[in-house]
Amino acid sequence: MFRIAQHPVLLVFFFVLVSVRGVVFQESGASPPSQAEAEVEDTDSTGEIQRSPNSTAHAGPRSGTRQRGLIEAVSVPEVKRFLDPTRMINRLEYTFQANFLPNDVRLFTNRLRPWYAINHSSAVWVRVPLHDFSIPNQDTPVGIGDIDIGGGFMIHEDLSRRLTAIAAAAEIRLPTGDASKGTGLGTYIIAPAALLALNPTDKFPVYIVGRYLHSLGSLGGSDPGNGTPQDPQHIRSIELNIQTFHILPKGVFLAVLPTFVFNLNQDFNIFSLGVGAGRALNRRLLIQGGYVHHIAGRDTFNRALQIGITYLWGRDKSKP
Repeated sequence: MFRIAQHPVLLVFFFVLVSVRGVVFQESGASPPSQAEAEVEDTDSTGEIQRSPNSTAHAGPRSGTRQRGLIEAVSVPEVKRFLDPTRMINRLEYTFQANFLPNDVRLFTNRLRPWYAINHSSAVWVRVPLHDFSIPNQDTPVGIGDIDIGGGFMIHEDLSRRLTAIAAAAEIRLPTGDASKGTGLGTYIIAPAALLALNPTDKFPVYIVGRYLHSLGSLGGSDPGNGTPQDPQHIRSIELNIQTFHILPKGVFLAVLPTFVFNLNQDFNIFSLGVGAGRALNRRLLIQGGYVHHIAGRDTFNRALQIGITYLWGRDKSKP
């Protein structure tokens, strides 16, 4: 049976094809305008175009032909709009993750996460996962996983400071998956979070997300233990995620993403290290990919490959 979830290369091929078409269209267009006719454009956070004082008001039809197609010049602040988890912007995120688990088990997960910005300081979102297992000599379950519903609120924002933003968020995970098939945990999970946006230098942003996860019931939908906080069938953990980026020219960026999970119920913690790269193709569309290595205690329990796409839609309601 052919499953798209297990063939993310088709998605990559599609975007490469469109990107090449955009480059060809750029090169096959009209010749670049002269310096007197050139129009320098920049997009502020409201999505409106601003012209430089040297732009010509009557440049004619050749004005604005500097770039065409899918790929455009993207500034460093515009790349940060994609990466910053504290920016409350309308967006649509898609992520494919291939997990390589012990005993030759493979888990392919597609996640769709639409955001809606209520205003410049608050947003709501939903995260919907689709899980597809590959287990040797067994039937492979496929199904919707546990859906997350969340919201965030900007507490402080000053883009001129090194500490540019402070935000708070909260999610609740619904037991919409099937715990018996492994596509869900079988209980509600609440996860309040605090987010910081740091700007050590303009091209090296750092984002810190601290999250507490608390299950309202026992995993799997049953309670074989006594239900005490020490019961290992419950989730009581603190997660610290540090997102560091190096933004290069032409919208390209590199990422190093360490995550620490401190388990309050068990005597081992989880550490994961993600490395990746991506590119903002234009002011609306970004693609990225990476590798994540998960360690529990001293043992590796998961190796994952990721491909992600982010699309900013609608009017940008964030502050300039």
